[in-house]
Amino acid sequence: MRLFLYADQKIKKFLPLTYLRSFSSLRLGFFKIKDYFKFLYPDWEIIEIDKLPQNLEKGLYFLSRFLPKEKIEELKDNFIFKYQKEIVGFYIKDEKERKEINIDGFLLENLWDLIKCQKEFLPVWQLPFEKSKFFNEFPYKVYGKKDLIFLSKKAKIFGELILNSEKGPIVIEDEVILKGFNYLEGPCFIDKKTVVDSCKIRPFTTIGYNCRISGEIEASIFLDFVNKHHEGFIGHSYIGSWVNLGAYTTNSDLKNNYSFVKIKIKNKVYDTQMLKFGCVIGDHTKTAIGTLIPTGALFGICVNIKKGGPCEKFYPSFYWDKNKKWEFKKLIATIEKVMARREEKLNKEYIELLKKIYEKKRPI
Repeated sequence: MRLFLYADQKIKKFLPLTYLRSFSSLRLGFFKIKDYFKFLYPDWEIIEIDKLPQNLEKGLYFLSRFLPKEKIEELKDNFIFKYQKEIVGFYIKDEKERKEINIDGFLLENLWDLIKCQKEFLPVWQLPFEKSKFFNEFPYKVYGKKDLIFLSKKAKIFGELILNSEKGPIVIEDEVILKGFNYLEGPCFIDKKTVVDSCKIRPFTTIGYNCRISGEIEASIFLDFVNKHHEGFIGHSYIGSWVNLGAYTTNSDLKNNYSFVKIKIKNKVYDTQMLKFGCVIGDHTKTAIGTLIPTGALFGICVNIKKGGPCEKFYPSFYWDKNKKWEFKKLIATIEKVMARREEKLNKEYIELLKKIYEKKRPI
């Protein structure tokens, strides 16, 4: 049985996060989006496609930016799935007529919806983990229910650890290292090989694979290989892979007048209708020591912020300095050095993809 995840034109609204990965490779809650579908349909083969073909073969289809709230159990007929009058998927069994049915879920329309939706993807009922790989008993201080603490037997703790599961579960995966004094408040998820060093992690936070984390984090998603190994606050934000946040880099996620946050994309301003929204930072971006990021900021991929202090709300991809871009060869050389520090290699396909984006007239 095959489950197809297909994209549409609105995927462009999620740049710069989807420049270097498919939409279904983004993280929400405990999952990458494609893994969420694997959780719902564990016996199905998950196939990502760029768009719907004209002739649909047999199988189950979902728009990748629609996340069904639960598994659709009864798949006996041909179906068209609708959410708020919009088609979000199909089930193709044979050539017979398709029936329309309404289903519940989350339709992601804009970049900031990833932050808004994060709270829905860290609830108790969606824990996709085998309890056997986690400790049943441990000596660390717990506020709330111990059965909502999923601390891997392969994690290492060097120092003091306080775990608060009053608002939701805490999941700490294999080979995570917690050093110094750490306070973790659920719901939150920390993926494999990440180092958490004297950190305060507040609810609704997701930390990806092999990151370096310190300071204070709230209601944010970090993709893989992020380096935030210093003090500073990141809240209600989405941070791309290989981002390096200089010491004391801090973002604002609430306006002084408590009005809705607006985000600037290129030269256009959008109202997020959100009281709290921090920033979105694209892959390979670097901030200077003491960078202060305003509410509702957007940085493209490969942005280099060289000076600390208050920065702009929008930086286009490959920004080096005012009216200047990274030199492409120097950019690639830097990325190679950074990736080597985590024992990762930069391949030709990735370089070609970066070059294609670099040559665009106005990349986000």
